[in-house]
Amino acid sequence: MSHPPHPPLPRWIGHRGAAERAPENTLASLRRAAADGAQWVEFDLRLTADGRPVLLHDATLERTTNGCGPLAAQRWADLRGLDAGSWFGHDFRGEAIPSLAQALECCAALGLGANLELKAEAGGEDALVAAVAEALEKCQVPVIVSAFEIEALECAARRMPKIARGLLCHGAPIDAGHRARALGCASVHVAEGALDLERSIALRADGASLLAYTVNDCARARALYEFGVAAVFTDDPARFAAAF
Repeated sequence: MSHPPHPPLPRWIGHRGAAERAPENTLASLRRAAADGAQWVEFDLRLTADGRPVLLHDATLERTTNGCGPLAAQRWADLRGLDAGSWFGHDFRGEAIPSLAQALECCAALGLGANLELKAEAGGEDALVAAVAEALEKCQVPVIVSAFEIEALECAARRMPKIARGLLCHGAPIDAGHRARALGCASVHVAEGALDLERSIALRADGASLLAYTVNDCARARALYEFGVAAVFTDDPARFAAAF
């Protein structure tokens, strides 16, 4: 399987935009991340019932919008009137769920790179990847795609062979670096709390770059960099911009 290299990454990436300062996975969060010094952001992608990739972390709408039920059962037209900001704060009232196209346009305008995390329903991996691949055809934003699901990464390799991929892992399994390279992934993304020097060295042994999520303490980030971690995901880009 091909191993396309990922574009040069900064040492820290805004998680779901700037999730500590603005409602996650919204255009407001992407703008806040850029304003706070981020060069790259990460956000989550799910597919609507009518095949539109949109930014949402959870499978259901309740936590971060005033809607209810599974995102996959909703059409794009039904989502456009939902409020995805009030749960976070009154200043964000009326913030919408963005489509991938809108998010990429925003990133392009702000000069941001993007890590697109694929969150497919079981059996829906190819449909999500196909929609993402279509959105990326004319995109000038530097991107990587990542996923926990092997099926999604295999679909990405077929549909987007020139786009770099990252294997997301729960925890930091010792064989994750080997699995990442076998899947043609340029990087492995692991939980920072499971990393120490020995495990970091082992995870990097197969040549994949090591990224860690989610790091909001700058002292911990420094330790991870010393372990060989290439980049960390953080909810607060402003804190990292000030420290680094």
